[in-house]
Amino acid sequence: MVRILLAAGMAALALAAAPARADAFRCGTRLVTDGDSTAKVVALCGEPTEVRRSSILRRPVGRRTVLAGVSFTIVPGGTLGLLGASGSGKTTIARLLCRLDTPDSGEILIDGRPAAAFTRREYARQVQMVFQNPHASLNPRLSVRYLLAERARQCARLDGRRVDRPAIAAEVERACESAGLSTNVLTAYPHQLSGGQRQRVAILMAVMLRPRLLILDEPLSALDVSLQAQMLNLLNDLQRTAGFTYLFITHDRDLAGYFCDRTVHLVEGRLADGAPI
Repeated sequence: MVRILLAAGMAALALAAAPARADAFRCGTRLVTDGDSTAKVVALCGEPTEVRRSSILRRPVGRRTVLAGVSFTIVPGGTLGLLGASGSGKTTIARLLCRLDTPDSGEILIDGRPAAAFTRREYARQVQMVFQNPHASLNPRLSVRYLLAERARQCARLDGRRVDRPAIAAEVERACESAGLSTNVLTAYPHQLSGGQRQRVAILMAVMLRPRLLILDEPLSALDVSLQAQMLNLLNDLQRTAGFTYLFITHDRDLAGYFCDRTVHLVEGRLADGAPI
């Protein structure tokens, strides 16, 4: 069972752009930047106009509380939906669960054990994440076979098993079959795959470590309706056969109502009134 009690703070930055002369943006102009504080605008018709390049200023504006008083429990083998609009703090919770960020106060408990008490290796078997954009987790220079085989090798090392090449190859092929992928994709690179294939590979990379909790951060928002249905069926099949626990992050109430056992609603970093705890 995973219990989350969070209160995270994050500093915010404001960006302000210095004004530039309006005539720098006439139609048919081209900026020539040479590293100086000024640049020449070469007009396709007309005389060159000298402009001063705009600059970007950063200034701290104090602290802003991103999450406050957030507490919920994820039951093993179930699916909890985390609903909220953009900027409500959903992805911050995901990053905290993955230990990519550290809360200012509060704690994350897995079977009563603080998340901070796990080693990095141990925690890889506790929590994995599937990102909204699979490009964020797929190395474009590595083939699908290499990506999945590396996860299988990592899993073998964590289990203390001997890394056997034929066994790894067989495990990769079984994983592809379970996700409805042809073994032909193993020789392909991420940019050669369709959107649905890329997301399936990203899901496989996460589940091959057999984590206790799988975080799904808007995993369907970049897919069309037919592919969304295929991904939901895949996730349901994996949960039924392997007993995975999901935290499903979305802004789509209908999708959450269909896929999740229960939901919590995040509004500006706080759980909405009446949200189940």
